[in-house]
Amino acid sequence: MHRRDKSSPPRPDMRWSEKHGMWVEHDTRTRAQRRRDAAVAARVQADRPRMDALLRRTREKGDGVSRVDAAARNLARAVLRSLIRARESAGLSQVEVARRIGMPQPAIVRLEAGTHSPTLSTLARYASAIGARFEVRRPA
Repeated sequence: MHRRDKSSPPRPDMRWSEKHGMWVEHDTRTRAQRRRDAAVAARVQADRPRMDALLRRTREKGDGVSRVDAAARNLARAVLRSLIRARESAGLSQVEVARRIGMPQPAIVRLEAGTHSPTLSTLARYASAIGARFEVRRPA
């Protein structure tokens, strides 16, 4: 039985969702959990205009978030430059690094070009593949 076949549910505990056009699991939350979730959603919705105004003011001022973003981009570029230098000094090609990590070579190209925002685990795997150590420390 396919989930999009409307004639009968794949399992008896499923219900048809017109919104999704398929059989879906029933809601397993308790009544209290549903009430709490609805209250949180209502508070978030009520707070949305204030948050939008705050973000708009921050963007207009050009400080705060933009400075943090610029610092993060600079840090990312510095980390990538040092990883690329380490790869080149180890005499490894992007293809070899990709093979060692288990990623496609174009992903390594995007990572090194800075067009892709890698996770810390990806950076650690990259460093391990080139024989370098990648460490993130908490500021003192």
